[in-house]
Amino acid sequence: MASGVTTTHLRTASAGVVAGVVIMVGLVVVIGAAALTSDAAPTGINRPALTPDPLAGPCWPLPTERRLGFPYQVRGDEPAGRDASGDRRRVLTIQYDQVDAGEVREDVDDLLTSAGFVATADHGFTLPGYGTVLVDVTPFPDLAADSIVRGVLELDLPSRAARKEARGCTLDELAS
Repeated sequence: MASGVTTTHLRTASAGVVAGVVIMVGLVVVIGAAALTSDAAPTGINRPALTPDPLAGPCWPLPTERRLGFPYQVRGDEPAGRDASGDRRRVLTIQYDQVDAGEVREDVDDLLTSAGFVATADHGFTLPGYGTVLVDVTPFPDLAADSIVRGVLELDLPSRAARKEARGCTLDELAS
């Protein structure tokens, strides 16, 4: 071999090419297997469990097991500090669907007054033994006519009232 390339060089180069091909095939297999089990595949295997709806669980944060009369989804259930008497509070954030803000306000007002609450001057309701519920209804601006989610309802509730003698139902109990 006049060019200076020996058989050893050719064998080494061939072994390198073969090793490269094996590595590439291995990568394709690994990437393909990963794609089949990724979150992008709608198999449901890697989906986290959803937290239960605070209005549908055993805790019943609304008084006397009342239910909202419109479609909704709970977007948040967070501690909100303490009120003037030192009791813990929570804010339940709800997106309402397919109804307008007036219908939501009327439904919540009816729900609370039928449970014995008395309206207060600050858009809230109070009931001895339960406490005060503050209500804020905010429609989303500039919605298309076919929009499903129409706005946000926030209920500022006493956390001690959110119980039905079931363990884990109050934010007080969860925080301790």
